[in-house]
Amino acid sequence: MSLASQSMVLVTAIRLANGHDDLDGVTTVRWEGNAGPEESSIGDLVVWIARSRGHAYLQWPSGQRGPRLQVANQRTRRSVRSGLTADGSDGLLSLPRF
Repeated sequence: MSLASQSMVLVTAIRLANGHDDLDGVTTVRWEGNAGPEESSIGDLVVWIARSRGHAYLQWPSGQRGPRLQVANQRTRRSVRSGLTADGSDGLLSLPRF
């Protein structure tokens, strides 16, 4: 399956580039859709959210659904954001790493 065949996904984990611990370092996301877990580049996720009618939400390790991901325009590229958690960081960075 691919993102294109999904209407809603739950992002469950992230991969960061070596030496990064911020949103700019997110390279890949693991997500759950209709057919189980999959992985996509952050670029593919951005395009899917921006161009489709699909929705992506965080899924906390507890299984509870978190905030919806939104496309954010930065100076040189587009990325995703989920909103701040209680500690002031973006929720995407609170997900487990793989």
